[in-house]
Amino acid sequence: MIHLSVNHQLSSRKKTLMVTLQLLRCQIVYVPAACPSTKSCLPRFLLLAADAPIVGIIMESDLDLPVMNDAARTLSDFGVPYEIKILPPHQNCKEALSYALSAKERGIKIIIVGDGVEAHLSGVAAANSQILVIRVPLLSEDWSEDDVINSIRMPSHVQVASVPRNNAKNAALYAVKVLGIADEDLLERIRKYVEE
Repeated sequence: MIHLSVNHQLSSRKKTLMVTLQLLRCQIVYVPAACPSTKSCLPRFLLLAADAPIVGIIMESDLDLPVMNDAARTLSDFGVPYEIKILPPHQNCKEALSYALSAKERGIKIIIVGDGVEAHLSGVAAANSQILVIRVPLLSEDWSEDDVINSIRMPSHVQVASVPRNNAKNAALYAVKVLGIADEDLLERIRKYVEE
């Protein structure tokens, strides 16, 4: 069941997004961003699974959802509660920083981040939280080796795990395995999945 709280008209792209997300059986809450009056505000969407989320899925734009939805579907398949949030770091770094700083106290155990070549969002998440951050490099077909090298240059005190480009499903499976260390039932489910 989906709860949608929106106080503006949705574009056709946003309506398509809502229908897609219905398949994930999440709660969708529109969160208006605080923007300077000189700029138009972009909508922020926070998706919550029925239970308290223990995995956060964050990305820079709703354009990243076609890739990052694979992580959500995989977590749903394993019964792992998650939330999805869109946090454009270039427009509102404070929002991304606040998310990272509050993640652990809100019960988030792992953050899966989808971001581009510069890896801004995963860097902010890893530098400002003490929980595992798994990065999904969102790279286009014309990416170069230099793009990959640039995207993984993090300072030694900023630890970010990474999966192959555009492979959000692998990021979710990695998260499930880590969570399975403290959950025998989850570990058994991942073992059966691997055997199939």
